[in-house]
Amino acid sequence: MEDRTFRDLESGNGNYGLGTLKTKLMTIKAFDLNSHQNTASGKTGRFRNWIVGFTKKPISLNSPASNPHFLIPLMTLSLWGLPILSGLAAKASDIPLKVGVVQRFGDEPTDKLTLKAAPDDQLTVKFLGGDMQPKTKQLSSLKLEIVNKPLQQPQIEEYVVLSNHGTFETAEDSANKWREKGIEVEVAKPDRWQVWAKRSVYQTPLLRRLLLASIKAKGDTTAYIDTNVVTEVPHASFVIGNYRYHRREIDITAGKNLIWVSKGENNRRTRLYPGSLRIQPNAYGDYTLVNQVPLESYLRGVVPHEIGAGARYSTVAAQSIIARTYALRNRRRFNVDGYELCADTHCQVYFGINQTNPVA
Repeated sequence: MEDRTFRDLESGNGNYGLGTLKTKLMTIKAFDLNSHQNTASGKTGRFRNWIVGFTKKPISLNSPASNPHFLIPLMTLSLWGLPILSGLAAKASDIPLKVGVVQRFGDEPTDKLTLKAAPDDQLTVKFLGGDMQPKTKQLSSLKLEIVNKPLQQPQIEEYVVLSNHGTFETAEDSANKWREKGIEVEVAKPDRWQVWAKRSVYQTPLLRRLLLASIKAKGDTTAYIDTNVVTEVPHASFVIGNYRYHRREIDITAGKNLIWVSKGENNRRTRLYPGSLRIQPNAYGDYTLVNQVPLESYLRGVVPHEIGAGARYSTVAAQSIIARTYALRNRRRFNVDGYELCADTHCQVYFGINQTNPVA
């Protein structure tokens, strides 16, 4: 049984589906690769050779994340504690992610966020001062709210919407078809997923209308221009000492790399996020709170909520592989907003680590 499994792996072309791959790797796990009998010249050595030849192409061992097919067995080895590629697994686990944990802060003028350091720790808050020089403040908590500042002159904001979609996958498929027609596009999610004509290319009212006329002349009836008149701009606002600041970008770190975040006046939905946080503008006129977090820490906040409490170890291991692979293959979803993944079911549910088993 075991020899046949190895022969299948060694002779394959590397194009295994995820389900097939998991089945074969679970079979290999049953051989007890950590036993003293499995030396580098035995099954472990054969398994190492299969890993290195997995894609039948040269593999850069310095950047395993560049090869998603290579990542699947690599991450499985990491989960099961196999030592033969521990250095590579460590590199994969160090990959930083940018996750939008509060995607539309400021969508409502009453939106509020409270950020707190862990006990015996402090937040370090960095932003630009009025003289455009960097400022750094240290405090135990930071309360953010929205202040709308009126513009001296109203501004027109508009973009060409080429199509609307229920999922990112269908939006990306549509975007690729528009690119084949020679139109520069970007995928956005103001509410539903949409394909926009790229704003940096079609940046004047004339260009946008010429594009729309050209599209309609070819029989397309779904494209349209979304136009809004903007009279005020929201700013993330906070008070330090006796001074109120209004800023569009704020970086927040903590000495212990743990920050509590709660929403609303009554501090509801309190969650603990590892890594650092950043308030930044998005493509829709408000803000996103982005968690900059290492891959392994992110997975601790994903797997328990995707699979449920009390799952068997083997099930958790398989879910971890899927969650890793998904995260690394979908980092382009929110390029238009300057981050990579969301924290809800449009990506993977990520609730931070305050309800995570400490040994996970």
